[in-house]
Amino acid sequence: MNQENQTLFIHNPLYSNSEKFVDELMNLPEFVQNSWKCEADEIQFHQDDLSHTQLAVIAGGDGTILRSVNSLVPHEIGIVGINMGRIGFMSELNVADAKERLPNYVKGGFIVQERMMLKASILNSDNEIVGYDFHVLNEIVVGRSKVTNLLDIHAKVDGVSLPSYRADALIVSTPTGSTGYGLSAGGPIIYPGNEVILVQPVAAHTGLKSGLVLPPKSVIEISLGDVENVLVSADGLSAKTLDSSYVVRVSRSPYVAKFLRSNPDGDFYSSVGNRLGLQTM
Repeated sequence: MNQENQTLFIHNPLYSNSEKFVDELMNLPEFVQNSWKCEADEIQFHQDDLSHTQLAVIAGGDGTILRSVNSLVPHEIGIVGINMGRIGFMSELNVADAKERLPNYVKGGFIVQERMMLKASILNSDNEIVGYDFHVLNEIVVGRSKVTNLLDIHAKVDGVSLPSYRADALIVSTPTGSTGYGLSAGGPIIYPGNEVILVQPVAAHTGLKSGLVLPPKSVIEISLGDVENVLVSADGLSAKTLDSSYVVRVSRSPYVAKFLRSNPDGDFYSSVGNRLGLQTM
């Protein structure tokens, strides 16, 4: 087996047939001698294997990609998603065409779409970073750990205060994340290859009710009024509970996610309606 230029096949045990499907893909001539497989939640324990990997094929839904991406991006591994979930905004292929189309991705039949990520740091009252940074492909959400009353949310962009939000939560998302929680909160859909940051309140009662689209170099600082149990959620996978003395600082991550694409750019626009169950003209 060639130890370099490996292809990693990632499966999610929540999909009962995902491992069997991955095994079938690994038996294709292009991969049979040069691939390995792993569950999405176990990738972080295979750093040596990742250093010899150039392509990750992820079979599952968008959540499977989000579970995988933090382990892949430090190694600059290209990502191809195969949708086995319900919506699959991040996926390039579907189960029906994967066996036919996937070999092209090891033959150079693709372009690389780099997608920006965000970093969230937690600062204490002395403006010192505590704990560890979150790196996300979709979004950072700051709100209350238990939904009761509306929150007074204070935000600054590059040191300049915004009008305070009175809302359930505040989302800071990438263009990739604009089709996630931000969309359900009434935010815009942004082409995933763009480089902007979206700030979107959830169920805003007063203050800015519309989302803000910011330049990618923007730094957003978020704090809450006199509230206990502030919840910071990263891509819906990692979370940390704080008190209101802390500030959440969100900025561009040094990492980018490299999605390999062979579909035309216009495919994104047609897929939006299809994946949301909407009709097009």
